[in-house]
Amino acid sequence: MKFEDKLEKDYEDNLEEDLTYDDTGEDYTDEEEEYEELCRRRMDKIFTFTDLKYKERKQKDKFSLSGNPLDICGVLYLSNNFILKNIIVALLHTVIEDLETIEEELKSWLEVTEEEMEAIRLLAKEKYYNMEDFLNTITENNIARIVKIADRIYTLQNSLIEEVTDSFRYKYLVETKKYFKEIAKGTGMEWLLEKSMESVESLLKSNGFVVDI
Repeated sequence: MKFEDKLEKDYEDNLEEDLTYDDTGEDYTDEEEEYEELCRRRMDKIFTFTDLKYKERKQKDKFSLSGNPLDICGVLYLSNNFILKNIIVALLHTVIEDLETIEEELKSWLEVTEEEMEAIRLLAKEKYYNMEDFLNTITENNIARIVKIADRIYTLQNSLIEEVTDSFRYKYLVETKKYFKEIAKGTGMEWLLEKSMESVESLLKSNGFVVDI
């Protein structure tokens, strides 16, 4: 079965028949209802795709600190950045390993817009890259900037689990203080980033690791 056919089948199998929002008592215009239905349809497909690709990736790498897409969306929610285009990019960029071979499917089947696609391209960094150059590039794109900061916050929080080494925690803490504090300004995510850094630093010190930054 072709990949896009599998996605279509999974989507149809999982699609809820009755997708409704809580009744707020407000009347919706036809245009608003049509837009909401479009958003629901897009998100259903994207959730199906993301779930499939994430499970495939976890089978290859049983322990990975690469962001769980839903957890990264949780960071967006906590920081008041929970809007459709940010959610879509956050969900997709973590599970796409080979962007070139799948870009057309993203555009056609998942209806990813060019604005969202550009952010995903920027976030799909090469295996070997210069962090400073990479961040300078994504800061010019607000969606990519917000999603990357959310991803970093998730990584810091996830590094608190026992399996992670102190050297890994320290590396990410230093990198975050050096690069991410500045680009987080004005995003509403500053407090979450700061809290995450404090938690990592506190754990390092409690483990007797010398934190010199």
